[in-house]
Amino acid sequence: NNNNLIIFFLVPFVNIYLLDTVTGSLKLSHTHKRVKPPVHVVLAENWIIYTYYNQRYRRYEAVSSSLFEGPAQYNDSAFSSFDPIEPVVQSKAYILPYGVNAIQVTTTEKGITSRDIIMAAPNGMLIEIPWILFDPRRPLDLTPLDREEGLIMYTPEIMINFESVINYYKFVYNIRGIHTVATGLESTSVVFAYGLDLFYTRVFPSRIFDQLKDDFDFMFIGWSTVAFVVGSFIAKRFAAIHQTKKAWK
Repeated sequence: NNNNLIIFFLVPFVNIYLLDTVTGSLKLSHTHKRVKPPVHVVLAENWIIYTYYNQRYRRYEAVSSSLFEGPAQYNDSAFSSFDPIEPVVQSKAYILPYGVNAIQVTTTEKGITSRDIIMAAPNGMLIEIPWILFDPRRPLDLTPLDREEGLIMYTPEIMINFESVINYYKFVYNIRGIHTVATGLESTSVVFAYGLDLFYTRVFPSRIFDQLKDDFDFMFIGWSTVAFVVGSFIAKRFAAIHQTKKAWK
């Protein structure tokens, strides 16, 4: 008797689909084999970032994709999801130095400030990573035009220094979620993380450009302003006296 032994190997995989909720059309689809959860996704503006664990290489990875209208704008006066536009998709994959418990993107009131990615690592760190490091347009060879646009050369590893840790030595373990809220100042975004503990702080993705620093010397500026005002009145008085004397000569 010939016995046939059939073995089925279940290969874990992750499918990512980006749908237009107005028309129901599929704008983006990615399939990753031999990867497993946790999968975290963040969507903002015209780009998306998601993370997963790669079983083959035993590391955490992140994939970023940006959707563009194309080299020419279809309609510069109005936008509609029913326009026959097939977006141009650019994607890049990156290697993360830590695992990911949660992910979120900073939010500002007017959307002028550049966005940063907030990641929660299993070791209790909250890491702020600039979007420029995840930009899928990062080229392999930089050209003068790329430098003018502010792009940096593509490297698969996301390099993170400890200055990017926004919770410093106050580690927050088992973070289940991160929320970001805009404030009245365009430069400031509020970050709230919750898990075993609660953590709240402010971040400045494009630095502080619309407010004074905490160590600003208000007393010096105040007295200087008063001195300039008094000096201007005194100078004006002496100028008037000088003109009167000059007229009588």
